[in-house]
Amino acid sequence: RDVLSKLETFIKQTLEFHPECHFSKILIHLFDDQDDHLIEAMVCTLDVTSGISFRNNAFPELVAMLNPVYTFLEFLKMTSNSSDLLLDLLVSNETCFLLYLLRLLKYIRMNWTMFVHSCHSFGMGNAMLDEAMGVLIRLRLQISRLVSRQLYPYDISPVLRLLESCESLYEGNELS
Repeated sequence: RDVLSKLETFIKQTLEFHPECHFSKILIHLFDDQDDHLIEAMVCTLDVTSGISFRNNAFPELVAMLNPVYTFLEFLKMTSNSSDLLLDLLVSNETCFLLYLLRLLKYIRMNWTMFVHSCHSFGMGNAMLDEAMGVLIRLRLQISRLVSRQLYPYDISPVLRLLESCESLYEGNELS
């Protein structure tokens, strides 16, 4: 906890980030030119946050600092909310984006209220939630089209089920 806090302070000072800048923005911009390292860093912060959350949220300030929803939203912002880019990353064997997306969607499904709250506090009310879910819904539709034409390179059904589950939560249907 202290080490991460000191690292965050050092990076903010060295790379001239605003002192109030969230760690997720730093993480995304630190690796924005190296997809493989960026995705691995996103997986790591998601895993650390998930591990802490399962321990009865023993370190809430660390969870707030590493908020994987903020990281995902910052990533979407960096990619201009492009579902095409997410699809490219999914079919690429150069990153671990499949692993990241699976874990993120499970995290969102299990922490829906926190996801919604994070989207609201990250942006302008419902706008950020609508944008993020719009990207995920477009991604689901793109994958479904490829699967129906038997053009998807591997079995993507677990991701499709999780995308559908998150979409149901978004639409207000609490089935999961």
